[in-house]
Amino acid sequence: SSGVPSSRVPPPPAPQSVGAFRRALEQNESLTPALSAMLDNLAEECSISQGLLLSEAGSKSSLVNNVRSLKANKAEREDELVFWSGKLEDREWELDDRLRRIAMLGGAEERTRVWKAVEERVHIKEIGARKISQQNLAE
Repeated sequence: SSGVPSSRVPPPPAPQSVGAFRRALEQNESLTPALSAMLDNLAEECSISQGLLLSEAGSKSSLVNNVRSLKANKAEREDELVFWSGKLEDREWELDDRLRRIAMLGGAEERTRVWKAVEERVHIKEIGARKISQQNLAE
């Protein structure tokens, strides 16, 4: 009972000559330094990765903390964008409404000019909305 689960214990070797055992032993011994060096390198990489990902001694510069901070900042900016987009939309609606009222008060030529300005504003807003939509899809 070597502490290795019985399902993982290798079967006993088939009877071989002493020369075959020596060759196998020499081959295993020649692999030991390379495997040991690989294990050391892997342990070092693991340590470095953990240091980058996890905060050490309350460090604010860990990668995890930076990612969390960036995500929180992004969420705040998206909330601000929604807020200010709503404000902009309200002001644009008010402007369009005022332009329409002005058009109704003016003569035929004034109405045509104002209606064209309103249509142009609507067209520009549609182009802007398409660009924003395409940018969101690209992300």
